[in-house]
Amino acid sequence: MKLLYTTSWYLLPMVLPFLRLSDSTTRFGTYDTISREANLDDAWHASRSDLENSRNSDSCPELYQRFSKEHTYCRKSTCNVLDKGVSKEEKEIILGIHNNFRSKLATGRETTCHQLPSAANMMEMEWDEELARIAQAHANLCVFNHDESNDRAVENFPVGQNMVYTTSSKKNWRAIESWYKEEVCFYTPDIVPSFRSGEYNHFSQVTWANTWKVGCGYAEYNDGGKKKGLYTCNYGPEGNFRERPHYVAGEPCSQCPKNTECSTSYAGLCKSKTEDGPQMNRPSSNDYILYCDFSDDDPSECSSVGVKGSRNFSTRHIYGGNYKTVVLNGGESVEIDVGWAQDKKGICPFLYLRFGPNNAKDTKSSSLTLAFYTSPGAPVLTTALNVPESMKNSFTIRGMHMKFGGKLKSVFTYKANEGAAPQYIDIKAFGITRGPCQTSF
Repeated sequence: MKLLYTTSWYLLPMVLPFLRLSDSTTRFGTYDTISREANLDDAWHASRSDLENSRNSDSCPELYQRFSKEHTYCRKSTCNVLDKGVSKEEKEIILGIHNNFRSKLATGRETTCHQLPSAANMMEMEWDEELARIAQAHANLCVFNHDESNDRAVENFPVGQNMVYTTSSKKNWRAIESWYKEEVCFYTPDIVPSFRSGEYNHFSQVTWANTWKVGCGYAEYNDGGKKKGLYTCNYGPEGNFRERPHYVAGEPCSQCPKNTECSTSYAGLCKSKTEDGPQMNRPSSNDYILYCDFSDDDPSECSSVGVKGSRNFSTRHIYGGNYKTVVLNGGESVEIDVGWAQDKKGICPFLYLRFGPNNAKDTKSSSLTLAFYTSPGAPVLTTALNVPESMKNSFTIRGMHMKFGGKLKSVFTYKANEGAAPQYIDIKAFGITRGPCQTSF
């Protein structure tokens, strides 16, 4: 029989607390791991100490070294900082500014220049200490330029950023209101369903529906004998994705994400029920032969997926749930056998993953392949699945659509090349799609 195949790959931003990497203890085919709550609590407090200590030493958290050759958090300030930091009261002011603007938009009260539609899924923002620490490190550099996205990367999710500076020596967080007030008139209703960049990117980040975490920093410094104040805010997950909805137009709170409810503090906003925030809805079984994301909702078939290789995977917990991770030395490999499947529209075995060098200063020297079998023995097809450099810190879908008249077994192999520096692979979900590969979950 003839094999018909097409490769498919997509980028999905993921709500991806900061946790310490450790040696794995179980293969991810089994679910006998420490509870998510204990894992989150213990690792969060440990890593928070790591972060605070490393900022005052010559060390830098391991994950930040993975994300960037020169992570903003790990850079040393060399300018003349006169004052810095954000007080508890100022955090409440910052949250109030953001959520009041978001509530105004969500409830259809934004009529300054255009009647903008109300929002069905606008999240209430919460403070995030990790984002704030990195934003403060950025402000301490006294440079009014955005850092690169990899330089402010965190484990939980891609991070957006807004900045403003003032020439006043008096700190006033009302300065950040300019991100909304000075740009809202450039924004028109037709942008809502399919975002395009423009002279309103600060406004759209402040009001991006899926963004629910913010952390800010401030530094006052001397610049050529003049005092300036730099305000930096980091956002997660970041907004301003081209051709994605800014928000869903509709009745306020009518499409609040899973694990959220309508806020009692800010009209029209969706508030998180737990610390984990909004969660992704599980895909329909009509679209998937197998879908596994290491959650309590996984079917029993997920725990029997064949995983073998040089090392075992360990579990890490982030806002968006659990993922599996392993770091391989040169010449080591892991294999993930997702099993046999058949569908009249073909199948798409996939991994939702990220991989690369465990330290950004090292070279990416690894391979990810997908092999198809029609019977025991040699595969009938093996293909390489790559991740572009621009996507290295984001979870992405990698899979292949294959049509065949009978059952196919699909096996993924990730290998660190001989002599390579340590290489990592993180897997957030895996499975088999009915028909062509999906562009989202």
